[in-house]
Amino acid sequence: MFLQKNLKKIMSNHNTQNFSQHGVNIPSHNTHISDITLVALVVTMVVLLILAGVTITALLGDDGIIKKAQNAADATNLAVQNELSGMNSL
Repeated sequence: MFLQKNLKKIMSNHNTQNFSQHGVNIPSHNTHISDITLVALVVTMVVLLILAGVTITALLGDDGIIKKAQNAADATNLAVQNELSGMNSL
């Protein structure tokens, strides 16, 4: 809204005929700032969905973080059991 009001002030202060003589096309109707923000919203949503997909795959995939943590926990438990059995044999 702020940008739209300032754009109207700028447009009213300049003669649009001078711009068109230099090849710059300035529309005489109001610009649709809300259309630009809608496009930005859609692009942002698509980027967030892609990031969510990559994150979920990294966490839950076959070689994901959760699977690696479970394998490390199993290896630690096995090492503890081997250490205890080694100490008991002494």
